[in-house]
Amino acid sequence: MFKYLPLFFFISHAFALVDYGETSKTKAARITTGKSWYKGASMGVGYETIKTKDLEFNLVKVGMKYQTDFNLYVDTSFWAGKVGGDTFGPGNLQLALGYGLSGVGNATLDLVAGVNFSTWDSHYASGRVDQIYSLFSTKRFSSFIFGLGTQWRVTSDSKLEEVTSIGNIGTYFVMLGLEISKDINIFIEGGLVSIAPGKANGSGNYLKQKMKYTYLSPLLQLGIFSQLWVELGAAFKINDEGYDDSLAGARLFDLKGIYGNSLFTEIKYAL
Repeated sequence: MFKYLPLFFFISHAFALVDYGETSKTKAARITTGKSWYKGASMGVGYETIKTKDLEFNLVKVGMKYQTDFNLYVDTSFWAGKVGGDTFGPGNLQLALGYGLSGVGNATLDLVAGVNFSTWDSHYASGRVDQIYSLFSTKRFSSFIFGLGTQWRVTSDSKLEEVTSIGNIGTYFVMLGLEISKDINIFIEGGLVSIAPGKANGSGNYLKQKMKYTYLSPLLQLGIFSQLWVELGAAFKINDEGYDDSLAGARLFDLKGIYGNSLFTEIKYAL
């Protein structure tokens, strides 16, 4: 089930791009009817703990990926968060459309366009409608996988006055993976994140200077059986330049390492 497993980065941080295996029923349908709008689907539920300078945030994430025979797939994810003994509040919902290509020599290329938005009022939602564009390529060498990618987020103004105004966000990352066995894989991802200053406003609630930081994120994937697997991972903030404390109010909980180190786990089931 891990035949082509390019990345655990998308889009949010946690829903991997997986080439889901086909059941015999699906294969038979494709033989008789040609290409189908349904090749496979997967659902996932995850939990993450983020330790900031002063607080500890807990996030619950759910997501689903729907894949077709036409190299097209739809990725959706949603998360809710809380701090301390508070109750969970809604975060951001993300919808994305991807186009995946398989090339010569076990190479792949994925193009993804999506929207990250939250129209509700909570202490964890950003109140923005951001456009997200991603490009990711992998190359397989026997049991090893090498990947390169970038993600560009075009931010908008938040509908919530208390949310810090920020500019566009660029992420550049590299990934190395090793298939230890049929049901065990390990990955390590390193990335650079750049956040542009926000728009100046009368309240002064905006990011006043460009910020950059790097992160490192290992991941372990364990196959329980052919349709169920578990992921265990972490994200470590390596360094940052020009950090602005006002960034804490931008509510960017879906960016790896932005507020500090984190631990996460996820259970996925292929339909």
